[in-house]
Amino acid sequence: MQIKSLNIGSPQTIATTNNKFISAIRKTPTLQKVFLTKMGLKGDSCYDEKAHGGKDKALHMFCFENYTFFESRAESKLTIPTFGENITISNYHEKIARIGDTLQIGEVIVQVSEPTIRCSKIGMSAGFKQMLKWIHEEFKTGFYLRVLQEGEIDVNSPVKLLNRGSEKATIDELNRAMFCNFNKQEIIKPILEIASLSQGWKSKLRKKAKIDA
Repeated sequence: MQIKSLNIGSPQTIATTNNKFISAIRKTPTLQKVFLTKMGLKGDSCYDEKAHGGKDKALHMFCFENYTFFESRAESKLTIPTFGENITISNYHEKIARIGDTLQIGEVIVQVSEPTIRCSKIGMSAGFKQMLKWIHEEFKTGFYLRVLQEGEIDVNSPVKLLNRGSEKATIDELNRAMFCNFNKQEIIKPILEIASLSQGWKSKLRKKAKIDA
């Protein structure tokens, strides 16, 4: 694993041909050291705190190799970080990353907490209205991490996998549970028992699967 880009940004008004909206999806790569707190990177913020903020969504990660797939669909080069990620990372994608994976990045320690649930704004920002459809073709969504140990990171910070989460809880499997298998109780109930899966994501999954808390 290697950090390809470290990205921060603030909410801004984005105007397209047919839409105008406020979002922090258009982040900017930085070469500076940035302090990572339990709530996220200093200098980075979100417009919708409920959807994209909080301790379980302190850091957003997206796999560098996923860009090849989306560029083939778009037939165009995409600028990092098109997907609004804080960290663009190589060799760590949705079929590898597990809920509960604990990573050391420089002097900080983080833990994978939930898949990213995408909305139409990403396609509007990128200029490709099919983007959400493409994301769900192979569930290349990205994912969030919580911060277990605060500290500084930069684009050159080494990344080390300290501990693996549940082998039954890859980001890909959880995405498919949410969007494909939500009516299969035998799949959903064990997922709800995963301690390191965020409570917010469990709540969404229970609602989708119509399971009482």
